[in-house]
Amino acid sequence: MTTVATPSEATMTSPSQTEQRPTADLPIAYSLVGTAAPCSAHDWCGETGPHAAHLSTPLALPSPKPHPYFGECAADAYIADVDGDGDLSLALDVGGVIDVTPDEMRAWTAKARAWLNQLDALATQFETVTTGTQA
Repeated sequence: MTTVATPSEATMTSPSQTEQRPTADLPIAYSLVGTAAPCSAHDWCGETGPHAAHLSTPLALPSPKPHPYFGECAADAYIADVDGDGDLSLALDVGGVIDVTPDEMRAWTAKARAWLNQLDALATQFETVTTGTQA
């Protein structure tokens, strides 16, 4: 069964009626039905529909293989206004430790190098949003 996330659209639909995201063996798949409006407070915010916390779309560094608790994301970074009060932070979220082969590590480091360039761009975006200038 799929639960609609917004109170104004609070309905239940069967899995065949709506597309579901992978849920890592959770008994209920949560997904939005319809298209929610983009954030009207911040153009960098990736949240849609009614929300109090503002988060940019995360820049995720994929894990070389899934972690049993943290999934397929080894680390991600994003701009956050958690309380919606305009006090912005630059968040870096790092997952758990996994064992990998040398070839898996080399493949992962190639992705990490590309991700680091994205982090530089995110830092510049954060400076622009918070100060109106960039370094």
